Amino acid sequence: MQLGGVISKKHRIEHANLMVICSILLVTLLLSAHLRAFFTDTSQIKDYVAGYGSLGPIVLILIHITQTIIFFLPGPFISIAGGYLFGWFWGLVYNIIGSTIGSMALFFIARRIGHNAFMKWMDCREYKHIEAAIKKRGLWAIFFGRLVPIFPNDVATIAAGVSPIKTRDFFIVSFIGYIPTLYIENRFGDQLSQGLTVETMILSGALMFLGLIYLFRNKIKILFLKEVELLEKEFNTLECEIEDILHIKHNKEAK
Repeated sequence: MQLGGVISKKHRIEHANLMVICSILLVTLLLSAHLRAFFTDTSQIKDYVAGYGSLGPIVLILIHITQTIIFFLPGPFISIAGGYLFGWFWGLVYNIIGSTIGSMALFFIARRIGHNAFMKWMDCREYKHIEAAIKKRGLWAIFFGRLVPIFPNDVATIAAGVSPIKTRDFFIVSFIGYIPTLYIENRFGDQLSQGLTVETMILSGALMFLGLIYLFRNKIKILFLKEVELLEKEFNTLECEIEDILHIKHNKEAK
């Protein structure tokens, strides 16, 4: 009886946690259009943060934490605004703090309630890719995914949260892995505040290159990660089988 009571209490707590998370996500979805408009407008972010004066750094960090947890919102615009307002160094510091805290929060949420609660908002294929990479390569999959945008950061964080990866290791890998891309974004924002320069053009090219990597990430993953290649073959086989079944069903109904 005591064991049953403990299990029942644990289930009630898990259900309560899930309800809270789902409520937050529901509110976020209702506001998603406004949030996307805000998080994709560098000048709007810049004006908003600047309006808080000396509290600007804290506001920027909170915005980046929000963006990281609410995982369908874009992040580069925040980093660029941070570099524009505070210079590349302090912008980088504030954005790394925000990104890391946000990632840790999402990591703990995923570890607490599991990945199923997020599947409605995640691309299943993307999740299976990073899940397979983590199983084979462990922390290196997360670290490489932070350095080169072949995995969406939010999906990688959730997959890491439900994996055996230790919290400390995830923190270190995420913190270090975020630095290169955030440096480019903040440096770009800093240069924008000084007008159009040669460095601005170079950094713009670097950002475009990273964007192209993300755009063609599936082809890159299949090319360089054997586990993803094998997974894609399984997906393709399954899709063909489903199409055959639907075709047979359609023919029977036509008769």
